[in-house]
Amino acid sequence: MAAARRMKANTAPGADNIPSKAVKSTISTFAGRLADAFYGMLEEENMPPELLHAKTILLYKKGNRLDIGNYRPISLLPVLYKIFTRVVADRVRAAAENAEALPPEQAGFRRTYSTVDHIHSLNQLFEKSREFSKMPLYVVFIDFKKAFDSIELQAIWDALEEYVLM
Repeated sequence: MAAARRMKANTAPGADNIPSKAVKSTISTFAGRLADAFYGMLEEENMPPELLHAKTILLYKKGNRLDIGNYRPISLLPVLYKIFTRVVADRVRAAAENAEALPPEQAGFRRTYSTVDHIHSLNQLFEKSREFSKMPLYVVFIDFKKAFDSIELQAIWDALEEYVLM
């Protein structure tokens, strides 16, 4: 199972206390059963509650250690949940690419695309703008903070069904 093999080996375990290294080294012995379980979870739209438990820790960033704003929460997820979400993400990515649902301007979370491509495009625009000085150039950068948290869950399901992912 490719999703399991791509996991980092030395990451902290989640609430299940199963190290990813252990799963990576033994995945070939239970990959078929795991694939069947994942397929069943997708078909039934039901996930075992054990996979939904995360262990949250705070990682210090920088600055005053007494300021809670200088810490970043990290959720340590069960290893089987990580594999499942990688499988689903791979399916979503492949379906979106095959359906040409993503515009070429969308570089985030896509293989073979990079922010470097956008930086190059911006440099080209700046150069052309200078070349034709009468043409103003306006550039806007938008950072959608907690964007995923603000989307209604039903809209996500509708989009997945539209691209025959569910």
